[in-house]
Amino acid sequence: MIDVESKTGPEILEIFGNVAGATETEMEDRAKVKYPGRLNPANFGRFGHCYCICAKPGQAPCPALVPHPDAKKPKFWQLKQDTAGSITLH
Repeated sequence: MIDVESKTGPEILEIFGNVAGATETEMEDRAKVKYPGRLNPANFGRFGHCYCICAKPGQAPCPALVPHPDAKKPKFWQLKQDTAGSITLH
């Protein structure tokens, strides 16, 4: 039981904080940001504010959702050049 008669608002809060609240250091620890990297918009991934960079506007779509057009092109070592100069796939 707390006697709050003839007490001001800040006094009541201080009394209540002393009786039922945490210490000042505990309150400061709770007020701190758990991981400051989440606030930086350049960070993404597991500990960033968004998981995939494809969620950002102006970025290429995620290769898990939309295949890239260059993915099906043959690589330079897969190409075979004829003596006439034309390139064929072998």
